[in-house]
Amino acid sequence: MDRPRSAAAGPDKRRTLADIAAALDQSLADGAVVQGDATIAITGLAPIETASSGDLTHLSGSAYRRFLRGTGAAAVILRAEDASRCPAAAVVVADPYLAFALASHLFDDRPQPPAGVREGARVHRNASVHGTASVAAGATVAADARRCA
Repeated sequence: MDRPRSAAAGPDKRRTLADIAAALDQSLADGAVVQGDATIAITGLAPIETASSGDLTHLSGSAYRRFLRGTGAAAVILRAEDASRCPAAAVVVADPYLAFALASHLFDDRPQPPAGVREGARVHRNASVHGTASVAAGATVAADARRCA
């Protein structure tokens, strides 16, 4: 039985591999480096064994290494030690599992609540709420909370 794709991007969520690597590079302490064509379009996420053209996948454990040579993915997030065996473009990172989780947020097209504190929310005067945070009616932000986003 085929496993479904993890996520498919809408037209506004398509990214180049370079865009994804740049976002990861900013988030990961050890950075992210593209190997291969950085201009390819990534249109979704999928498991390594079912990935196809346009998909980004990851190789996070040795149990999945057997799927690397045959993957149909456009790109694979992996460790440096696996890069020479990769048939597709790659993003080389220290922790592929974490990098894939972070990359998945780039494809999240669920509606996001607008930023701001809603009427009926309670924010303590000593709390610090980030300007991009959304605090819903009925929510409480405690004293000394910092950078709630």
